[in-house]
Amino acid sequence: MVWTDSRAGGSNAEDIYSASFSSAGVAGAGSAASLGAPMQTAPRFAFNGMGYLAVIRSELSGASRILAYRLDAQGNALDPQPLEVASGATLRAPAVAWNGSVYLVAWSDGTTTQTIRARRLSSAGAFLDPAPIAVMAGNSPDVAALGNQFLVVGVNAPANPESQFPSRGA
Repeated sequence: MVWTDSRAGGSNAEDIYSASFSSAGVAGAGSAASLGAPMQTAPRFAFNGMGYLAVIRSELSGASRILAYRLDAQGNALDPQPLEVASGATLRAPAVAWNGSVYLVAWSDGTTTQTIRARRLSSAGAFLDPAPIAVMAGNSPDVAALGNQFLVVGVNAPANPESQFPSRGA
């Protein structure tokens, strides 16, 4: 189990903590997975049958990054450093799904306008798209997969934040 915790206080206090559970459902001791600067939040996971891809939002001094961590089935890192999926001034809300052959990582990019962008990644950690793809207008994406297809959904508030509408990417 993974969660964001702001027990450290101060600005940008969010850290990522984790705990494991036994097959009988007994919780293990919680521990810090990411502390201090850069702030790392919004963890999301996708399982590929043998391991996981964890995506997070990382922020330091006003610069945001979407990072991906390849993990084995026990949660151990497969790479010495995370993979940088994207960087920009205001990246938010990463999401990830596995379709049986590739991952799709999506996020909100508010650098110029609210746009949901995405990038495909192989299980070996190779990017299949040279640069992020603009999927649709909106924010707060979620991603699902069925067979070799992905569904990207988000929220769009074209006029004001009081009226939000669901969006769907192709």
